[in-house]
Amino acid sequence: MKKVLYGTSALLVAGLFASAAEAAAPLALNINGNLNAWMGYTDIDIKAMDGMYNKFDVATDGKIVFNASTKLDNGITIGGVAELKIGDGNDWDDVYVYGEGQYGKVILGATENSAVLLHHDAPNASPLSTNDIVGWFGAANLGNAVVLDSTAPDFDGNAQKITYITPKFAGFSAGFSYIPGDYAKQPFSSNNGGAYDKSVVDGLTDFYNAWSLAAAYDAKVGSVNLGADLGVASYNARGGKALVTYNGAISAEIQGFTASFSYMYADNNAETGELEDAKAWELGVGYKADKFATSVSWFTTKNGDIKGVGKDGAKVSILKIAGDYKISAGVDAFAEFAYLDTDKVVPAGTDDPSAWTIITGLGLTF
Repeated sequence: MKKVLYGTSALLVAGLFASAAEAAAPLALNINGNLNAWMGYTDIDIKAMDGMYNKFDVATDGKIVFNASTKLDNGITIGGVAELKIGDGNDWDDVYVYGEGQYGKVILGATENSAVLLHHDAPNASPLSTNDIVGWFGAANLGNAVVLDSTAPDFDGNAQKITYITPKFAGFSAGFSYIPGDYAKQPFSSNNGGAYDKSVVDGLTDFYNAWSLAAAYDAKVGSVNLGADLGVASYNARGGKALVTYNGAISAEIQGFTASFSYMYADNNAETGELEDAKAWELGVGYKADKFATSVSWFTTKNGDIKGVGKDGAKVSILKIAGDYKISAGVDAFAEFAYLDTDKVVPAGTDDPSAWTIITGLGLTF
């Protein structure tokens, strides 16, 4: 598969020089981004944690995005993106350059893999992701850190990689990513890694020679906008195949209403691995009007065999109900209720803890 990626990428690069490649104008830098600030009341059902956390708290996050692009005389668009995080220990998120033309798009740098880029996520009227909600609860106290936090194979996070995305034909597109190696993203952790430079030899990385392959469909059939995707990813470690994932999703949107279902199965074959035969699924519905949006989603992740952590079949489920109202251009008010339930986990000496939170805040886009 790497040979296919190299060959296709070479075609796109060759296109840069097939005719005069000089740009009509130099690159112009654009700056945009977002900032979210919220407050919430939270209750965690673990007696050992009574008096150990603030039931009412305030938080902020966001990012500043620097991007620039130019179109060459031969029709190829060259650009770059750098995202500076706000309110996070990792300074940078996506940092990459790309070339895009009639042969597709090649991305070189730190960003998500092809199976994540082509994935159809559940509707979410809140700017807070599943990972944000679990981090707000305190992941270390609410379940096994090895449970999945997505139905897309994002274990490589924003590791440095090369990705090729085909042009869309009759609604179909495909993508392939090759990831030389990095440290594995830890599900339900706020420290999931962003962009940074790596040397060829950088200690004992968690995986190397990883890849992802995905296909997607996006088209309007009658009055319905249909979306679907299938993906597979493989991560190698310590001379063997450490993790293979299979994922898929389907979504349908009509007159502002959206419904989706997604699923992922992860098989860890590494002898030193803790996670084996894990799976996750998410069902979501949403509605979006001119100034108002709402969504309801149910996410469940379940482990198979756990070696030394928790019990077999440990499960975490998350219900999210969210709403958003656009106050003005670039200013949104949002509110969210989230409930987290666990089964067969043993954090803080308490079996099967649960938690709930009510959050409200402002989302600024600039």
